[in-house]
Amino acid sequence: MRSVILFLVVFVLLFGVGTNHASAQPMTLTHSSSQSIVFGNAPSCNYGAANFYWHAENSYYRVFNLPSMGVTGDCFEITSIEFGIEQANSSFSSSQPVHVRLYSLNGTLTTANLTLLASQTYNISNQTLTVYNAPFSTLISPANITLVVEINTPDGLAGGNTFFIGSNSLGETSPSYLKSVPCGLADPLTFAAINFPQTQIVMNVKGNNLFSPATPGPFTTYREMVCLGTQNVTYTVPPVAGASSYIWSYSGSGVTINGSGNSVTLNFSGSATPGVLSVVAANGCDTSAARTLNIDVDSAITI
Repeated sequence: MRSVILFLVVFVLLFGVGTNHASAQPMTLTHSSSQSIVFGNAPSCNYGAANFYWHAENSYYRVFNLPSMGVTGDCFEITSIEFGIEQANSSFSSSQPVHVRLYSLNGTLTTANLTLLASQTYNISNQTLTVYNAPFSTLISPANITLVVEINTPDGLAGGNTFFIGSNSLGETSPSYLKSVPCGLADPLTFAAINFPQTQIVMNVKGNNLFSPATPGPFTTYREMVCLGTQNVTYTVPPVAGASSYIWSYSGSGVTINGSGNSVTLNFSGSATPGVLSVVAANGCDTSAARTLNIDVDSAITI
């Protein structure tokens, strides 16, 4: 007979409100007042003591409204998900699979209102009373969404797997949720709704608050008139705060661009044509509008 066993989860809430667009702003989003993991505090849908509490399929959720938690950037880059583990034990192996899924939420927390953004599977080694760091590399753009994180443990009967999510009862700013179809929970319900109000899952979202880069400033080194065949002509724009790269292009023909930073050199062939030199600043979030310069090419320039 499957039973619901008790274990809890906690989050620490760090708001990273910022308006400086100069660089990526590291942030940790959490709803818990403590990162402590308490033994025997969280429930799971499982096969009972006779089967060593090997678990049926369980999904644990938390909801993060990004704007209200201080994500003010144009994008949010998720770098890892942390979640508490009260107990993870595989009777027939040294690890078990756990799926971590990211969703956007439109409306109340039901399966039908979730749109999958990213998913990764991790082999969790046997451990107790830990906070597991699951690396991610997911860009949320635009960042003004409600993010849902799911920790899913597939049915562990065949593998002899026991898993209880890490939690505590030390306070949270938003509820934790459980879904387990085998135990009759077809949609996520709060732990309080299933009579486990003390279960407050420890889960953190780590990432970077990103802003679209500004348009590069006016050229500081340049030539607007160039002779055919001229080599290594330097063109420079000021560095753009928060930019990780620059993209250069030329609308004419017969010109080679050398380099990729905020300063490049151009080689004009003997058949180069006039054109517009353009440069945009870029980062993991977006690219800027272009800074442009008209260049005239002639066989001879009289001063």
